[in-house]
Amino acid sequence: MIPKLVAHRGDNKNFPENSYKGIKSALKAGVGFVEFDVQMTGDKQFIVHHDADLNRTAKQDVSVFDHSYDELRQFSIHESTRFNNKHYPTPISLLSDVLMLLQQYPNAKAFVEVKTQSLKHWGKECVMNALLRQLEPFASQCIIISFNSLALRYAQQKSEMAVGWVVKFYNKKSQANAIAFKPDFLICDYKKIPVEKELWSGDWKWMLYSINNPETVLSYVQRGIEFIETDDVHYLFSSLLQESAA
Repeated sequence: MIPKLVAHRGDNKNFPENSYKGIKSALKAGVGFVEFDVQMTGDKQFIVHHDADLNRTAKQDVSVFDHSYDELRQFSIHESTRFNNKHYPTPISLLSDVLMLLQQYPNAKAFVEVKTQSLKHWGKECVMNALLRQLEPFASQCIIISFNSLALRYAQQKSEMAVGWVVKFYNKKSQANAIAFKPDFLICDYKKIPVEKELWSGDWKWMLYSINNPETVLSYVQRGIEFIETDDVHYLFSSLLQESAA
């Protein structure tokens, strides 16, 4: 059985993470699911970016909260530490542009992670109301995910969109929280789940990250995991296809 592979921050093995080209690369490969992060800028627009600043991706000490999108797009997030200048320039993408790209692949879906920094800086209602409005036309192709369970509960109250909770701690308290608000997906770093422990059972679907090894993937598939998030989606996709054909 081949699990449903999710491209973590797009095809971030070959392109800068969360970049338009990286997300397009994963979608063109036929991967059914991509994951990317969103932050809210100083002019209340959503950009596809993991961090609250550009230190890591653009080597610029610039806060996304203190600048408009027009200002932020002047910087290149080409990740010079990993790629040197191979992908220079790589502008920050608007969420709206990535959603239009997603629409070109009607069978694909996106896990849209709303970052806790934006929720804390701008407030839950400000961020979630704006995000829900923007995602509504693409609701059938999007799942809102977050480490912040309160933001996800708010989304459940205000919309019919699917939600996925990224579990920070695999413990009884988190399990009780999951049972209480019943997300559509539970998402966890696979290293946090002890091998000897059973996965929590519920109406949700499990997604584990970040797994880049085919043997590890197959071991979790045998435990009933349906979704695997990976940083090396092309390699894993081809390896699992070869494994299934053998």
